[in-house]
Amino acid sequence: MSSGIFPTTTSTSRNMRHAPTNLALPIQVPSLKCDTCAQNDATALCIGCYGSFCFDCFIKHRKKVSEDFGKLIYEHDLFVTLFKANSSSASAATATESTKKFDPLRVLAEIDSWEEDLRTKLERMANEARQQVKARVDDRHDEIFRSYPTIKQNFHTKEEAKRHIENALPTIKKKLCEINDSIENFPSTMSLNFQSEEIDLKKTVKVISTRNPSGTSGVNRKASTTGTMKMKESLNFNNLGQPPFKKIEHLGGGMAIGASDKFIVYTNENDLCMIELTKENRIVIPLKGVNDICWCAEFDYFVILTEKRVFTFDPNTRELYHIDEIKLSSKGEFWRCTYAGNTNTLLLCYWSRGGSPIEEWKLTSPVRTKLWQAPQSCETTETIQCMRVSLNGSYVALTINNDEQDYFTLRDRDMKQIHQIPLRVTDCFSFVSLPNNAWLLSILAYHKLFLIESNYNLSKIQQTDPDKASTRGIAILGDNIVAERTASTICFFKL
Repeated sequence: MSSGIFPTTTSTSRNMRHAPTNLALPIQVPSLKCDTCAQNDATALCIGCYGSFCFDCFIKHRKKVSEDFGKLIYEHDLFVTLFKANSSSASAATATESTKKFDPLRVLAEIDSWEEDLRTKLERMANEARQQVKARVDDRHDEIFRSYPTIKQNFHTKEEAKRHIENALPTIKKKLCEINDSIENFPSTMSLNFQSEEIDLKKTVKVISTRNPSGTSGVNRKASTTGTMKMKESLNFNNLGQPPFKKIEHLGGGMAIGASDKFIVYTNENDLCMIELTKENRIVIPLKGVNDICWCAEFDYFVILTEKRVFTFDPNTRELYHIDEIKLSSKGEFWRCTYAGNTNTLLLCYWSRGGSPIEEWKLTSPVRTKLWQAPQSCETTETIQCMRVSLNGSYVALTINNDEQDYFTLRDRDMKQIHQIPLRVTDCFSFVSLPNNAWLLSILAYHKLFLIESNYNLSKIQQTDPDKASTRGIAILGDNIVAERTASTICFFKL
């Protein structure tokens, strides 16, 4: 049954208040064809437009109606005034460079195109997979029929052969199944399986806002300061000896900690955790083997270094992304990472007993640009404990263990030594760069922090030891807050 449209009779009465209307009535229409393809018989009726469609075309019609309905908001007068006239889809005479920076119509068109292209590719891949299955089924049919015993009866007419098959059909089916079971039990019979890789569409597509400074294009970065974050030049380190103004308690195992001007990221057992200082809740992402964390201000993400892999973590979208290009290239495991904002490069060092190699990676590519091995990185009998780039990006500082004690060494970006200071302690696994070429060091299992000033004077800062737990790591949050990781807490000190 299909619907036909019939006009109602129109009254000439003066009391008639409504204009003539149309009614949709069910009628029998023989061999009605699809309005879209005009080939297949119509099997569905759209109650909105009263169009008749075959099954396939009806699905496409519903999709188009849904898309058109979703675009109604973009016909609003304000939207048209602000964006439509200046869209890149408008004439070249009306579109300008400034108005095309924010062009939602162009982005929506790109999303629609991406969706249609992805759907087409998926349908094609699925159809190809189905054809492969059909080919395997045809091969099995051929193998079964080749094994079927030859029919020895002589039939003079097609009718005789047809009657024989009809009478013997149950027996024939049973025999075919027996042959198929025999083939299935052959040791040489191949299994038929379906394999597919999981597609993470969250990482495949997203809408982003980009800022293109003069002289750059296509790189999402912030305007760079003289270091990875803007800090006060005068800090009161005596506050580190006072009780913390805030604590995060009841932590499990873990040493890694990193901070931006807003977020703290740290490890807790086999989880990666993130908090905002002004909020109580935390974000938890399962991730094992995290050794170090550093903030990349120009790219608005953290670099998360595990034993074998390197990730970026966007604290705003909470997305963790594996950098496939950075792989282990030396013996040992990834150990420390630090970011140089003035060159957009990432320095990585390895935990290795034969001397710790150091690599420099360009994050915009990413590609390895430099490699320092022993004895340039450290002696073959030494191990790098921690590595950080100075706030201005000009120097690289390292703490190195020589099996007797740790020493602090300051180098230029070519790894040429500038100064070296013996610490007379071991296990200096964490430190941070401060303004005016100063450095704040934490020592594992100590309740003291070491301050190295620009004149290389080394001083100790005694802490109150509020929770009787050993120090694990240290980070700078914003311009004047120190976050100190201990065995069971994170303590915050305002300088």
